[in-house]
Amino acid sequence: MHAPVKRKHLRACHNLTTLLRVYVQANCLGEVDSEKAMVSLTRNDYKPGICFWRKEVADTFDDETV
Repeated sequence: MHAPVKRKHLRACHNLTTLLRVYVQANCLGEVDSEKAMVSLTRNDYKPGICFWRKEVADTFDDETV
């Protein structure tokens, strides 16, 4: 069980996500997501605060993927 997220952390994640999303979209670099994105790695699944997928990976997503 993870500790509850503090308001300061939520604000930082929101601000960083907004800045990254604008930059990534303006430069056609891929996709940025936050909070509810699930990332599966070989040993565990994670719910990171911010996720970036490069364009080549993001182009493989459909509405059921993300």
